[in-house]
Amino acid sequence: MEPSGSLTLRYAVATDVGQRREANEDSVYTSPRLLAVADGMGGHVAGEVASSAAIAAITELDRKLADADDDADTLELLGDAVSDAVDKLTELALKDPRLHGMGTTLTTLLWDGSRFGVAQVGDSRAYRLRAGELEQITRDHTVVQELVDQGRITPEAAITHPSRSVLTRALQSGGEADPDLFFVEVRPGDRYLICSDGLSDVVPFEILAEILAEVPEPPSVVQKLVELANAGGGPDNITCVVADIAEAPAEDGAAGPADAPEETGNPTGVDVPVPSGAPGAISSTKSTKSTNSAEPADSTADDAEAATGEGTASGEATPAASQGNNTPE
Repeated sequence: MEPSGSLTLRYAVATDVGQRREANEDSVYTSPRLLAVADGMGGHVAGEVASSAAIAAITELDRKLADADDDADTLELLGDAVSDAVDKLTELALKDPRLHGMGTTLTTLLWDGSRFGVAQVGDSRAYRLRAGELEQITRDHTVVQELVDQGRITPEAAITHPSRSVLTRALQSGGEADPDLFFVEVRPGDRYLICSDGLSDVVPFEILAEILAEVPEPPSVVQKLVELANAGGGPDNITCVVADIAEAPAEDGAAGPADAPEETGNPTGVDVPVPSGAPGAISSTKSTKSTNSAEPADSTADDAEAATGEGTASGEATPAASQGNNTPE
């Protein structure tokens, strides 16, 4: 199942520990087909393990998509991947009592060349900038969002509400998968942002809209957003993915490249099974890694790398884009 059509996807990712946390419990995944952010919770190493396990399920989904039929049910595949993430969390918690109660958010966009399939659990977010107007396309699974939906508080009051981070849905060990699953139609010129609440809780909506509208290149956008979140105090880990939709140049061939972030392994010391065979998983530590390339480069299952660290990475996908892989320890 390869992206098809006349549109291209160009993306960049950045993740940072922030100013007040000792470790980064966010994990992120990018490839020519999939963009995902997971924000772990649970204390000690559990949050890092939880988000890494969710991203491991997305990594496996990317491998399955390489062999899937073009008419495969996108939302069913996404739903199965979310269920697999819960199974991974449960299995890990059964093996290690320190991990009981761990959980994670997961926001995933699956690109098929003409639209995104979206899977959403928790309060990480996806936004779309279209014709200069920014809108949130996912719904937060929080107590505060339910209060807003019920008309009991205003959206403005929700921004500073003391319970704004209390989740009503998350991926948890021993729990049930209950994602929002839907399609988003895309247009050339669209820009998409996926982020953890370390960005959206700190940088006001109006500033997000301004940066996304005015900064032209995705790598510069993600760097600027991380800088703004840290300048606002950096109270939480900060992760963001920015993806641009454009018309494919007429002279392009069928295959296109993708640069993948690097990963050096799981920083928690807990064994999280992440398969080889797909690009782009990052589970951040205090080291710094960055890769940026304006020019696409060929990537195959034999030559891609994996990376962990604070920093940025970027890539580009055209119809029938080739895939890389990464193999964490």
